[in-house]
This record gives sequence, C-alpha cells and structure tokens, in this order.
Amino acid sequence: MTLERARSAIDKGIRYGLGFGGYHPTDPLPCRKAFKSVKKAGIPVPVRALWCDCSGFVSWCLGRSRKPGADFKYWLSTDSIWSDATGKQRTACTTRATRRS
Repeated sequence: MTLERARSAIDKGIRYGLGFGGYHPTDPLPCRKAFKSVKKAGIPVPVRALWCDCSGFVSWCLGRSRKPGADFKYWLSTDSIWSDATGKQRTACTTRATRRS
C-alpha cells in the first residue's frame, strides 16, 4: 500500500518546498495548495501550488502525519530520522549500505 500511495502522487504537479506536506495523512495527495515565496528575477513572489518536501512525502506514504501525536511522539524530518537511525533507533535504523566501516 505504501508504494501504491507513492505512485499515486506521480505527475500531480507537486513541487519541492521545505517544511511542506505530510500533515494530513488521509488526504489523496501528500500536500495541499499553499503559498510559498519564490524568487523570480531576484524578486520574491508568492506562488500558490502543491508544495511538499521529502519527509512530508514519506510521512504521507506511510499514512501518518509528520507532526508528533498521541500515537507517535516523534517529529518526522530528515534530520530526526538520521539522528535516530544513527543513535537510539526508536523508529529508524541504518542499513548495510549506509553504515560506515
């Protein structure tokens, strides 16, 4: 089901936006339309679009919010996932390919 969800977001016009997406796991897409400031010719311009970052996308694919909640008390972000995987391993762990010798 996780891969099916991921594939369902292909070609939907989702753009990368740090800190966006993954807040509403029951939505049909990993993000909702939002405004983000984008520089055009050096001038910041608000652009309304579907914005999502990698952790927001992964959270949505897993069917959970990236925000801490009663059932899952950890914030899902790339930094927190990496820190946990290389530390206490409460929710993530490294694989052979990521381990350094």
